[in-house]
Amino acid sequence: MELTHSRGHEAHFAYEVSSGRWVSHGSSSQRILQRNGQDVQLMAAIHADFAKYTDGQWRELQNSDICTDDIRVAPKVPCPCTGPWNRGDAVADTRSWCCYQATNEVNVKCWNQWCIGCCQLLECDAACLIGDYICVCGRSGRECGGPCY
Repeated sequence: MELTHSRGHEAHFAYEVSSGRWVSHGSSSQRILQRNGQDVQLMAAIHADFAKYTDGQWRELQNSDICTDDIRVAPKVPCPCTGPWNRGDAVADTRSWCCYQATNEVNVKCWNQWCIGCCQLLECDAACLIGDYICVCGRSGRECGGPCY
């Protein structure tokens, strides 16, 4: 990820998977981020708002877009929550949007012949560059096991 100041100063950051954190490329990058931290957060928040503007229209979230822990096919008896664990990952401007995308991804992976989405979700894990902005995140969820009677 690169940040470029209007005066031409550049800061470079990368998410290091092995350590699970953001690292800067040089001390000057860290100083630029510290000096301009509030501006970077504001920029990421504005970008996140505009990222929801697609095809000339603002995309509003509908209730059907939001996945919850208990979305399931409705058998007479709940399915056992004993299936394998899955993981959904995402990168986004804000922690909330990142967790939303990771949740959607893991729910798709959990979908099987017994349940729509995961029957159990762990909290969203996130590593953000500054505050709650510019994040890499993931969420783990468990599939329903069958058979359901």
